Amino acid sequence: APTITTPSASQVDAETIEIVWKVISSISSIDHFLVFKCSSDGRELVGKTHTFFDGDFSFLYRISPSDVGDITFVVFPIFADFSRGQELSTNNIFIAESDGFNKRRRTRVTGY
Repeated sequence: APTITTPSASQVDAETIEIVWKVISSISSIDHFLVFKCSSDGRELVGKTHTFFDGDFSFLYRISPSDVGDITFVVFPIFADFSRGQELSTNNIFIAESDGFNKRRRTRVTGY
């Protein structure tokens, strides 16, 4: 079975968080990965990424207006037989109310 490294999350700009992980060994048994956002509001599926190549994987998450506070992401593989693999959690990301969409919206309003 393929080994998946612990995913990590980093905020790359005011609008985007990048989640990255690596698969060690062949990905032939993995169909795709699901990515969930976990916050005080609960757990929400935010996307999936297919396995076209061995190696490094990433998922870009666009920060929404409701993303305030502590957020982690959970990544897990869905195998070719549609069974689910082990869940792996990222590090915590803190989104301040002034980050992301909230900051852009406030800038637009005060700029008129």
